[in-house]
Amino acid sequence: MTPTSEELNAELEERRQALKQGGGRQRVEAQHAKGKQTARERIAALVDPGTFHEIDAFITHRHTDLGLDENRVPGDSVVVGLATIAGRRVALAAQDFTVIGGSFSEAQAIKVGKILDLAMSSGVPFVALNDSVGARIQEGVWSLAGYSELFWRNTQASGVIPQISVMLGPCAGGSVYSPGLTDFVIMTENISHMFITGPEVIKTVTGEEVDFETLGGARAHAAISGVAHLVARDEADAMALTRRLLSYLPANNVEAPPPARPATPRASPAALRARAGPPPPSTEGRGPTTGPCVPDHHTLTIATAPTGRTPPAAEGREPTTGPCVSDHHTPTIATAPIRRRGVHGPSGTALGRIPPTRRGDDVSERGRPTTRTRFRGSDTRGVADPRIACGRRRVSPHGPRRYRGGVNLRRSPCTS
Repeated sequence: MTPTSEELNAELEERRQALKQGGGRQRVEAQHAKGKQTARERIAALVDPGTFHEIDAFITHRHTDLGLDENRVPGDSVVVGLATIAGRRVALAAQDFTVIGGSFSEAQAIKVGKILDLAMSSGVPFVALNDSVGARIQEGVWSLAGYSELFWRNTQASGVIPQISVMLGPCAGGSVYSPGLTDFVIMTENISHMFITGPEVIKTVTGEEVDFETLGGARAHAAISGVAHLVARDEADAMALTRRLLSYLPANNVEAPPPARPATPRASPAALRARAGPPPPSTEGRGPTTGPCVPDHHTLTIATAPTGRTPPAAEGREPTTGPCVSDHHTPTIATAPIRRRGVHGPSGTALGRIPPTRRGDDVSERGRPTTRTRFRGSDTRGVADPRIACGRRRVSPHGPRRYRGGVNLRRSPCTS
């Protein structure tokens, strides 16, 4: 007998209600006893209310070895879908620790790979809420093959869409490789751990005893290894950090970051002006003041060496006296006469700076360049004026070796 539409709808609603239980009521209570939420509770705390649309909700694994045929849960160990955060669409994947420890299975690889493909094709950020014990070893090589599919998609999405990994539990083995390939890693203090292998295996192989926090805690990865970018106090703080981080990032590599709205002022400009009152009258030569006595921090005094004449005082900068003048804030610059190549007057006053001598210029007694002599190539031929080729010191670009006593010994008209 063919079931009616009412019966089919009722069965669908029963299955949807069963999805909310995850791995069962006992495992959900054990998750809460550890201070952790389930995958669906975390999604509800992260996204905008009523915007999450799940994908592949009823998929199950296909394996039968080692008792897996008796442990099939709809949706397997991950919840994936699309939602909005602060009005912007994102793709999500939340591992469910209540279903076989959130272990990474072939079915989980299919679901996460599909949502990553949708995120790249849609140009939206991808957020992974990680809480897993690692690979599902009961599936053997199928689980490891799923990791290869995930890692390849992480590398393909890198630089195309933002990828954020939020660590909310003990993640070991392959479950930490994918977060290491994403753009940002957020860890939860005293709850999340990241390591290749656990403390028991390390003790068995090396004999070294180490605890979870030292091996892969949030502080270790944030302060020593540098794997974690942000550390949250608890899961609620981790969700808030994720929302804030997304508000700074563009959706993909061809969009601009979202604009920041200016904060609303606590009082209107008119109220601020009324509270401040009318400004005091301005002092001549100075800008308006904001109080009864403001030290003159911008007065500049230049003290020059004796030159026989007194420079005129700058307009508006005459010395003032009174309670509003603070002399210890007045900077003083002491200058000395410029002395260069003996070009100074009888009283020591500088007559002015002369330009630096270029190579090939003849320099007179007063230090000023007179006649330009051109050197063509390395043979120094072509003296511009034979009258000054003798007894004048010239600066040669070829060094002092070709000159003796200031006279060109190679092509000079003063030599035979």
